[in-house]
Amino acid sequence: MQLVLFALVAFTLNFNGFSQETEDEAGIQFVTGTWEEVLAIAKKAKKSIFVDAYTTWCGPCKWMSKTTFTDSNVGSFMSKNFISYKMDMEKGEGVDFAKKNNVQVYPTLLFFDPKGRLNHRAAGALNADAFLETCRNAQDPTERFGTFQRKFERGDSSKEYLLKYINKCNNAGMSSEEPFNKYWLLLEPDEKINEENLVLMNKITRGFSDMDHELFIFMKTNKSKYIKKVGEEKFNPYWSSAYKSAIWYAASEKKSSDQKAKIKKAKSIFTGKKGEIDAFYEMNLAWVSKDEKKISKTAAVYVEVTTDWVFLNSEAWKAYEDSDSEQELEKALGWTNKSIELNSNYMNLDTKGAILYKLKRYEEAIASLEKAVSKADENVRETDLSTTETLLRKIIIEMQGSDDD
Repeated sequence: MQLVLFALVAFTLNFNGFSQETEDEAGIQFVTGTWEEVLAIAKKAKKSIFVDAYTTWCGPCKWMSKTTFTDSNVGSFMSKNFISYKMDMEKGEGVDFAKKNNVQVYPTLLFFDPKGRLNHRAAGALNADAFLETCRNAQDPTERFGTFQRKFERGDSSKEYLLKYINKCNNAGMSSEEPFNKYWLLLEPDEKINEENLVLMNKITRGFSDMDHELFIFMKTNKSKYIKKVGEEKFNPYWSSAYKSAIWYAASEKKSSDQKAKIKKAKSIFTGKKGEIDAFYEMNLAWVSKDEKKISKTAAVYVEVTTDWVFLNSEAWKAYEDSDSEQELEKALGWTNKSIELNSNYMNLDTKGAILYKLKRYEEAIASLEKAVSKADENVRETDLSTTETLLRKIIIEMQGSDDD
């Protein structure tokens, strides 16, 4: 399945001449008005300010509004400690606000002192517990992003500090390239070969996408050592990430000669992908061109040759959502079966169950959905699992009704 995201529903209350909006009275109550008005409220209340920097098209923003911001513990904590405010980064004063505060990913969570000075930030959708931890870090001068940033600007270059600052940058949606480069120079060759550094390397712009980048070359040269150290199962996602990024980077080149040179190089490096590189490259070219017809056409070719379980599952789910044709659904079932063969998990087992339900193969659908539920882990959102369980109950009720007839 793919994540189902719900639109934000807002309620409005009057508050000291301004309005407050909340998705649930137990959750966060957001003040509304201009930024200057919010600053005035914060100054009067002597409270710091939390800003949810979002866009209307951002799925993770909507998910966080639907779940995290409606949590009663979150609402209670924020009411006591912060003035909370939402701002659309693509409308009104949000456009300049985004530039001033270097907002590049959504959602970005910003924390200001009562005078409007930015001292902490985080990025990405967080569940209630992770969000509360972020808010507490915003209150702790030793954990604030701003504190680490100022230490770096003053020249602090110990390995321990740089590693913490790199992670702070990544969590804040900020570039970690500059501190990472300093950190990397402090490591001995053998110290570089571990999973923690693979995670950090993967965050560096072009680190894995540019086949001439020193980080890509280091990973390629030491591939066997990484596999020995962390295991092939843990290493492969990073190698796959490098492959996908390298092909996208090739397709993004302006000159045809540069594109061809990079694809030729990719074929010499990613030897296990030779059978699908051309199809993947053509699909990336379509994405670069933003031509919907080309994207659809090239995706139809790529799905037949790829060994990417995520893409296979994604295409199967699209077919489930968009088509009632038995022929198309059977084709999608083949894709999800291939996805399961490559990596059996909650997502593709759920997709298979949903497709089988649409094909009216109820007993098989139940078996697949029950297996999906058994494989659900902490990475599966409660809303997704609930959707799976709801479909299971629906099928069982329909089967019982059929038996009664």
